[in-house]
Amino acid sequence: QIDQVAQLERLWAEEDITPNPYNPDPPTGLTTYRYLLVASSGDQVIGHISADVKADDGSSNYPMGRFPKGSLFVIIEGMYVLKRWRGRGIGSRLLRTLLARARADGLQQFFLTAVHRDMGPLTRFYVAHGFSPVGDPGPFGVTDMVLRA
Repeated sequence: QIDQVAQLERLWAEEDITPNPYNPDPPTGLTTYRYLLVASSGDQVIGHISADVKADDGSSNYPMGRFPKGSLFVIIEGMYVLKRWRGRGIGSRLLRTLLARARADGLQQFFLTAVHRDMGPLTRFYVAHGFSPVGDPGPFGVTDMVLRA
């Protein structure tokens, strides 16, 4: 399944749904995450979400002091669902499952940077799942979002 996840990352870059300079480069190696969940249909991986756990150092680094200094948070690194599978709740299921697993591990704070050529639907998606935009939108409408349980 790892090869299929790497293929999804390549498709994400090729689809160009994230404006430059935020468009991910096609993966050149293996990245490890604390959480990597996949959605599949039969033997085919049709979506994924990846996240890691970090400690807020209170500096200007992400998440820029959005949580108490030293506290742990989950940073959602990426989520992608194949175009033909979108609109079926797969992204919602991936996100809900990630949040539930992280909470079961004792983690209560979540951070992501939302980047998309069409920010309206993306922002509404994350708000519907409990996230709140924080700070001023950056270039291309890039928005940091947090969720505190």
